Amino acid sequence: MVASAESDGEKRPGNDLSVLGTVNANDFNSTSDATRKENVAEIDDALAKVLDLRGVTFDWKNGEGSSAGVLAQEVEKVLTEIVKGDEGNMSVQYNGIIALLVQAVKELSAEVEELKKKS
Repeated sequence: MVASAESDGEKRPGNDLSVLGTVNANDFNSTSDATRKENVAEIDDALAKVLDLRGVTFDWKNGEGSSAGVLAQEVEKVLTEIVKGDEGNMSVQYNGIIALLVQAVKELSAEVEELKKKS
């Protein structure tokens, strides 16, 4: 089921689609246009935040098989804004993890450049 919402006269996809199981697609695009965003700020101390996270493998309790990812409860402690839901039904906006990793790579790159200057 796909829902659409209308605010300001422009139709946009809603957020009323839930799937239990696997979704297969050729691609997923997330709205990311700068003109739709405000209060934009770079993620501070990204490397430290990445180091506080664990990448884990696990088995789904409902028997849906094995997977890999992060645990929402752990992500919530590091980057609260990308975790949705309540205990027992929490989800993670994985695009936020990508943003965190981008900033962490930039921090590491700056450290490498500093080390190169010293040698």
